Amino acid sequence: MLSEGFFSYTVVDKEQGEILATLSFNEKHPVFKGHFPGMPVVPGVCQVQIIKEILSKELKQDLQLSKAREIKFLSMITPQKTKELKLTISYEKVESDDIEIIKTTSIISQEEAVFLKMKAEFKKKKSYDSSTYLSKVCIIIPTYNNSSKLKQVISDVKKYSDNIIVINDGSTDQTE
Repeated sequence: MLSEGFFSYTVVDKEQGEILATLSFNEKHPVFKGHFPGMPVVPGVCQVQIIKEILSKELKQDLQLSKAREIKFLSMITPQKTKELKLTISYEKVESDDIEIIKTTSIISQEEAVFLKMKAEFKKKKSYDSSTYLSKVCIIIPTYNNSSKLKQVISDVKKYSDNIIVINDGSTDQTE
């Protein structure tokens, strides 16, 4: 689940097979301080997660992404300039091997501009034994000029997994 206060949405119309919503971002949210500071953008992985969270909430099911294809990030979402977006999620429930699959086509847009087009499949989230599950998780931390905070971030993440990869995205400070 994305951090509280990262985004908000309002359902404009909901009928069988389609959810129409407006979507906005909190431009003061901490994620934007670390993701392209000065000209923050909404990370693509967050856009996919937002669609999963809204679909889960509106269908009242705890869903997980099982297949994603045809993901096209056509333009960057800048929270300072892009105030309210339109989100369309078209979906179809199908049975496959005794599992309900939800096939979706999602679009994030604003007037004529399209930011994301994605076709994906979701299924009901499985419950895991957290100790077994976390031993199999690898956490990737991208960083850019965060030398003063990186040590604390790694320390905080170690609470969840020892499998950590830090990627220096061309830092010019003391980040190593």
